[in-house]
Amino acid sequence: MAFQLVDQWSGSKIIATISEEVLPCTPGKTKCIGPDLYGCNELGQWVLVERNAAKCVAKPFQWLWVGIAAAALGGLILLAPKEKKA
Repeated sequence: MAFQLVDQWSGSKIIATISEEVLPCTPGKTKCIGPDLYGCNELGQWVLVERNAAKCVAKPFQWLWVGIAAAALGGLILLAPKEKKA
């Protein structure tokens, strides 16, 4: 069985569907579902706390290290000695 999370402000828009294994939750706990932060209320239900929460959105600088590593690896490949044809 799956549960649907509904935005508490609009009350009608389904914003996520989660499986039964995720529920119930421990009151006070929080978790990210995509970029949104959800909190567990006193009834053991996940409710939307903040849309596009800074805690849930990937930081741009994290990808900087991936780019640097890829550029370094590419440079090593280009600078590697090539075999000469006779």
